[in-house]
This record gives sequence, C-alpha cells and structure tokens, in this order.
Amino acid sequence: MSSSRNPSPQGLKTAEHNVNQLQAERRSIEAKLAEAEAGYMADATDRRTKALMKISQLNQDITKARQKESYRRLMAPVDGTVQGLKIHTSGAVVTTAVCDLHARALPAAS
Repeated sequence: MSSSRNPSPQGLKTAEHNVNQLQAERRSIEAKLAEAEAGYMADATDRRTKALMKISQLNQDITKARQKESYRRLMAPVDGTVQGLKIHTSGAVVTTAVCDLHARALPAAS
C-alpha cells in the first residue's frame, strides 16, 4: 500500500504530464485569444477609418451644397423686393446689368 504523502515515481510522471498538457492548452488558448483580439482591433480600426472618411466626404458634400444654395439666391441691392425682373426661367443667369436696366428694388415697408 502506498502512502499518500510519498507518491510513486509513476504517479509523479503522470502528474507532470498532466501539468505539461494543461500548460500547453493554456498557451494555445492564450494564442487564440491574442489572435482574436488582434483581428477585432484590425477590424475596428478599419471600420473607424472608413467612418472618418465617410464623415469627411459628407462634410465636403454639405459645404458644396451650401455653396450651391448661396448661388441660387438673388439678393436685392437694398432691403426690399426686386420687381420687374424680365427673367422667369428656372436656372437663368441674372447679371447686374439685367437687374440695373430692367428691374428696380423697392424698399421694404417700415
């Protein structure tokens, strides 16, 4: 009968083998975890970069749209309303000569 305090050499070899096997499994799991973390970080970085590029593009689109909108407004030289303008076509170009010769700006009512 073997004593529980003095394990047999065969028992020690089995225990050492189990410890080595568990340590190898632990290293394998840690490597898989590191690989998964690296993959997640690469994917997250890629998605962030694409999102920042999209934001930049949308900001440029907004700037262009605001610029186009400012070109669509006909401003009277004084506070009031332009009357007698001979251009009625959508998209027509209004020059200062057309406004000066054919239209007059009426002051706003006080």
